[in-house]
Amino acid sequence: MRSRPAATSKLTRVLPTLVVSCLMLGLRTQARAECTTKTYRLSLPDRATLKLADGEHKIGAVDTDHGSLEARVNVKGKDISAIHFFIGGRALSEVAESALPQDLRDCLKKAPPGPPSSEGWLARAAHATLDWIVEPAHASVVRDDWWFEELCFKGTATQQTCTYKACYSNGVAGTTTCIVLFPTVK
Repeated sequence: MRSRPAATSKLTRVLPTLVVSCLMLGLRTQARAECTTKTYRLSLPDRATLKLADGEHKIGAVDTDHGSLEARVNVKGKDISAIHFFIGGRALSEVAESALPQDLRDCLKKAPPGPPSSEGWLARAAHATLDWIVEPAHASVVRDDWWFEELCFKGTATQQTCTYKACYSNGVAGTTTCIVLFPTVK
C-alpha cells in the first residue's frame, strides 16, 4: 500500500507541470495559426480595343510573394476570351466561398468588403462625363482596374493556403463586383 501514495505523490508533482506545458503548447499552436492579407492592384487594357494575334496573351501582371499574378486572354480571329487569372503559373478558378476550407472562409469574413476607394463622388462623376465625351476611337486608353485581396491561412504546420478575392470597380456606376478565386489543383 505504501507504493500507491508514492505514485500519487509523483503524479501530483508532475500534473501541474504537464498541464502548464499543454496549455503553453496549445497557446503557441494557436498563435501560429493566422490570417495574412495583402492587396494588389492590376490595371488591364480594355479587351474590346486589343489588337492581338491568335493565341494566348498576357495582358497584365503584378509581382506577389507567391509569384506573378497574371491576367491572360485567348484570341482566335477577332474573338477575345474572358480574362483568366494565374498565380505563379497556376490557374485561378472562380469558386463559391462555401467550397473553401473553413480556415480560409474565416479569413475571408475578416477581409474588407471591397477594393479601397481613393475616388470620391466628384471624381467618379468627372470620369463618367469624360467617358461620355471621349470618342470610341480613343477607347484604347481605357483601363480596367482590378484589386486582388490575397488571403492566406497558415496553420500549425508549415503549409499555407491562399485564396484571392478579385474585385472590379465600375467607376461610372459606382458599383463593385467581387469574385473569389482559388488555385486550380492539377
